[in-house]
Amino acid sequence: MKMKLMALAVLLLLGSQMGWAQTDASRFTKEKNNQVKEYLPFDNKDDFRDAGRGFIATIDQSAILNTDGSVAFDMDGTS
Repeated sequence: MKMKLMALAVLLLLGSQMGWAQTDASRFTKEKNNQVKEYLPFDNKDDFRDAGRGFIATIDQSAILNTDGSVAFDMDGTS
């Protein structure tokens, strides 16, 4: 693991020295990003607030089933 991290660090260092540094996005990419920005509700910050409080989502079914239909895990704690 240590060797892999060292190799990655060397590659990143070499890449920055060899002109592999990040460049600006292409015109096409900028246009597509702007289209997504107009389509999605970026002004709505509810999900970020919920995630900050630890809330991720609700779940409709509290039991996780095995392929045979038996209960593998029940989040209500009943099995």
